[in-house]
Amino acid sequence: MEYRHDQNGATTEAGTAIILGAHWTPLGRDNTVIEAELRQPLNIDGDQPTELTLGLYREAAPGWRVFNEVELQFGDDLVMPRSTLGFTFQMNKWLSGRTEFSRGANETDTTLNQGLSAQFKLNSLTTLNMGIEHSRLLDAEEAKMTSLAIGAKWGSDETDWVGDADFDTTFEKSGTTYYGNLGLAGQITPDLTVLGRTRIAVDNRNGQNRQRVRTRVGAAYRPLTDPRLEVLAWYEHRLEKMHNTTKSHLWSVDASYEVDADLRVNGKYAGQHQSIELTNTFATSLTQLVQAGANYEFGDDRFQIGVNGAYLWDDTNSATWGLGAEFGFVPAKGTLLALGYNLTGSQLPQQDALYQKGLHLRFDLLLDNSLWDQLDGFLGD
Repeated sequence: MEYRHDQNGATTEAGTAIILGAHWTPLGRDNTVIEAELRQPLNIDGDQPTELTLGLYREAAPGWRVFNEVELQFGDDLVMPRSTLGFTFQMNKWLSGRTEFSRGANETDTTLNQGLSAQFKLNSLTTLNMGIEHSRLLDAEEAKMTSLAIGAKWGSDETDWVGDADFDTTFEKSGTTYYGNLGLAGQITPDLTVLGRTRIAVDNRNGQNRQRVRTRVGAAYRPLTDPRLEVLAWYEHRLEKMHNTTKSHLWSVDASYEVDADLRVNGKYAGQHQSIELTNTFATSLTQLVQAGANYEFGDDRFQIGVNGAYLWDDTNSATWGLGAEFGFVPAKGTLLALGYNLTGSQLPQQDALYQKGLHLRFDLLLDNSLWDQLDGFLGD
């Protein structure tokens, strides 16, 4: 069962669908697998078609795999959005590749995609990755895109610090793109962990130049002598340049404290400062949020009550508030079913996405190894 709810400002789209799948291996042919997946929308007035994906996979030799995938859509007419035929191969421990032919319903030419990827373990702490990919139109004998990528991962001797970096670039007829990423995380003390990451993207396609830079630093604090306290803080800087220059500063500090075995309180302060610069024009905005809440468990931890309050304001003297209450029930270990209601004041301009007011139903499921034990108990031995 699949449920999707997309909200973008004043526009809301929701849909429910049933997904059925099958996996079959012919008798005596363990190296061959046939798969099918059907997605049937349940919205009566919706315009989403029924989708069927069929796949045939065969490992001709160890490390060499051939596949054929077909996507079908059933609506007023039968449409085949895309069909793909190809194979993947593992040359040795460090080199692999793939080749595939694909064609869409509205495409008049077949696209050939080829790729090679390599992974080198330089030592016990450092790994280097490299890749190249090329696609072209067969009938037109015209290149569509070529991409190159290189990356590395690193860890310290005692695994207190880890880092990764990667860079890739694409070459297309319309221009080039560049992307870089650098991250580092480490444990300063047994109580304090810090991290940082920077992403840079440059898009020079279609005669335009767009630049995006995002840098985030954060810290997590949990004292071993009193693990009831947890603090998480982060700061992010965003820079975007195209027709104008937009700079954003975002920050957040969250803390929670376990008063006793049944009562937990939490608080948060967050904000965003944004500036937009255009020719002879400059504008800034500042939005801030404070929030506090409490959660109380009772009845042998089978029931819980939560309350939450928040206040949001900006630099134009606009402000709003929110209050929420929730009652939860734990039917089994690792699950939570809760019913709640949110009440809000007047909404701030351009901030509709921040609000979820009214009655709501929440279901939480802990996805760890204990889930399989519970499923075994539910389905029987």
